[in-house]
Amino acid sequence: MSAIVFTLGWWRSKPKALSKYAALYERQAKVKAVCVDTLSSQELMLTSARTKAVQRAVQTLRAQCEAQQKEGGQNGERPRVVVHCMSNNGGLELNDVLKKLEQEADAPWKPDIRGIVFDSCPGNLTFRAWSGALFASSSNKLPLGLGLGAGILATTLGLHATLGGVGTIAVLGAGLVAGRSFENFLTERYHRHMVERTAGIPKLFLYSDGDDLVTYDAVEAVAKRMKDNGDDVSMHRFDGTMHVAHMMAERDKYEKEVSSFLEKILPST
Repeated sequence: MSAIVFTLGWWRSKPKALSKYAALYERQAKVKAVCVDTLSSQELMLTSARTKAVQRAVQTLRAQCEAQQKEGGQNGERPRVVVHCMSNNGGLELNDVLKKLEQEADAPWKPDIRGIVFDSCPGNLTFRAWSGALFASSSNKLPLGLGLGAGILATTLGLHATLGGVGTIAVLGAGLVAGRSFENFLTERYHRHMVERTAGIPKLFLYSDGDDLVTYDAVEAVAKRMKDNGDDVSMHRFDGTMHVAHMMAERDKYEKEVSSFLEKILPST
């Protein structure tokens, strides 16, 4: 039985860019269909918008699953699905989609998720990663950089004028400590949910030592937690490739890793 590939793109990813990944899977004999979803800026930031976006993603997946069941008759088997998520945006959306699927436990269309490909994720949820993703996805980098720089400078000067040098250092230091604590809290919750909600599903991690937004040590730390949890984990660390650019830089090697993973999780019967 062939599988559906559900691709969750990086933040503000464009259909044209995601179509290259869809084309990769469409060349695989064991893939029946590819569906794509990604969160917009508003959907990532606002809870209400994100809830609707997750419902949309699940409905997209449901339509594909029901179409496959109707088309070929699955002999009572659940539709097979492979998830391909990219960057922390894709990882966060995956967590939300899996949580929603837990509520559909008895639905006849509920997918049998046979494997997950993690491309450039999951990483740590830090301000540096967020601002880096913002710059990477923006077509107006100079105005954006000037705006952020001006905001930081204005805040610092305002604090200095009000509190003086020592007071400014104290406030900024306290803010940095609090910010780091909040980053650690968000990251741990993100990673814990990922480990728990994907338990028992085989995984392939595609990442790089040249990725400045999602560092290789962050990915490997999550992969280790999954291995320690008893999961089947495969990994390939690319050499020097940038964030979500591994396929563009080393297409043959990337496709080989994906093909081998599909052979393992979708054996011929």
